[in-house]
Amino acid sequence: MPRATIVEIPLEEQVRMRTELRRARYGYLLALHLLLLGAAGRTPREVANVLFCSRSSVYRIVRAYRAGTLTFDDGSARATQQSRPRLLTPSLKCSVLALLKTAPHALG
Repeated sequence: MPRATIVEIPLEEQVRMRTELRRARYGYLLALHLLLLGAAGRTPREVANVLFCSRSSVYRIVRAYRAGTLTFDDGSARATQQSRPRLLTPSLKCSVLALLKTAPHALG
């Protein structure tokens, strides 16, 4: 039977990865993902655990959505972001390179 953990990542690297993830998806992307998980029947605790965010963020975004005050990107910001070159941070680059060097069958 396969193990539940498919990749071993040191705790320090996990902390750096979560920091990068939170910085990269700040704003409407987190809100979209969170709302879709909520609509799929996930509890606030499950959503927070899966998305590595706080339950207060879950409640705040759901409250804003229900109140009609949550705004999503209309595409103009995305076009601006795409015109900028995307650079990997050193820690994320190291993580990606480590994954690329791993044999595919080792990761399932």
